[in-house]
Amino acid sequence: VIQFALRDYIQYWYYTLSEDESFLLEIRQTLQNALVQFSTRSKEVDWQPYFTTRLVDDFATHLRVFRKAQDRLADREDKQRDITEELVDSFFEAEVEMERKICRDVVCTSHKDEEGFLRDLCELLLYLLLPPGDFHNKNMRYFLREVLARGVLLPLINQLSDPDYINQFVIWMIRDSSCNYEAFMNILKLTDKPAELEAVKDKVLEELQYLRSLDTAGDDINVIKNQINSLLFVKKVCETRIQRLQSGKEVDALKLAANFGKLCVIPLDHILVHNIALQFFMDFMQAAGAQAELFFWLTVEGYRVTAQQQLEAMQVWQRDGKKQPSATKGLLKAAALGVYEQYLSDKASPRVQVDEVSVTKLGEKLQKDDPTPEIFDEIQRKVYDMMLRDERYYPSFKQSPLYVRMLAELDMLKEPSYRGSDDGDVESFNGSPTGSINL
Repeated sequence: VIQFALRDYIQYWYYTLSEDESFLLEIRQTLQNALVQFSTRSKEVDWQPYFTTRLVDDFATHLRVFRKAQDRLADREDKQRDITEELVDSFFEAEVEMERKICRDVVCTSHKDEEGFLRDLCELLLYLLLPPGDFHNKNMRYFLREVLARGVLLPLINQLSDPDYINQFVIWMIRDSSCNYEAFMNILKLTDKPAELEAVKDKVLEELQYLRSLDTAGDDINVIKNQINSLLFVKKVCETRIQRLQSGKEVDALKLAANFGKLCVIPLDHILVHNIALQFFMDFMQAAGAQAELFFWLTVEGYRVTAQQQLEAMQVWQRDGKKQPSATKGLLKAAALGVYEQYLSDKASPRVQVDEVSVTKLGEKLQKDDPTPEIFDEIQRKVYDMMLRDERYYPSFKQSPLYVRMLAELDMLKEPSYRGSDDGDVESFNGSPTGSINL
């Protein structure tokens, strides 16, 4: 990397001024020292919580803001400007509403401001990485800043934001793994693009035509019949979804609810473990500014499973007389501390709202004892009770248009029957096969 940077940004003009190699050597050594400092500091950062939680949350938030902007654009009747400009404006308006105090419109829409932001970022990095003597040398600092900003970061951002590159990267990632049946059906039920559903339907019809043309006998005929039945089911799902989108039921959820009267009730514990239902509840909690509570509950669930697996593996090693990896307990404790720091500590932003006594007690336990899979259970239970009983969360979710849309996605807008639920309401879904929530 250093050699290419020297070749592309320095050597082509430097050799027209001088043949002395000492300047190039100094530049190389400075860059090498900066990279060593960067590598050393990077190793001190706990990347696991960032990549597994914060980065995923940021990406999900970006998608929600984009979908919200699309919905607003679809509802507007006076579309006087270019649709791309209106979409950009709607996106950043939705971002301000969701992020509260953050808006990145200037940096994202102006090349000049983007370059200025990257220069400031590079100057901060150089302050942290360069020796004081090199940093206070303005010529050196400005030179390296421009090389990093315009020669490294800006081309990298342009490449990562190129649609063709993103598509190729996604294709490369999924090349060795096929989409399972449940994920595929969830995608069909959640998509709001009739064109995509029509494309899937056309492919299904082609496959049906091919299977029906086969001249087979014996055991193969049963396999083909099963394949045909599965494809017919997919075709029906696509047609139902297209009809629902074209009829406007996706948009006017309140009118849809009025047509069905009193809605069935899905218990909160069922929502939290069902992919489609959880997505709608997550959108609601995000709008209510309580995403930290929901993400904390989900993170603790993942931590518990991981901790149980690691402890079971340690018990197997002990039983077999094998040497245990010394880092196992350390990794488990680091994961528990990461959950605590991200959601419960004073530095957490946003912070889960639970009583300070429980948080302090948990912090002391994490410092003194080895973490167990159940170490977060008490606070997780309190967070669950808060989401269940606080009028701002689950009770309000059941009265929101998102809840109606969720029922429509799950094909559960049926006549309710009586069955207990976790909030004391006795009316619930009747459990018929066409509308059941599979857990």
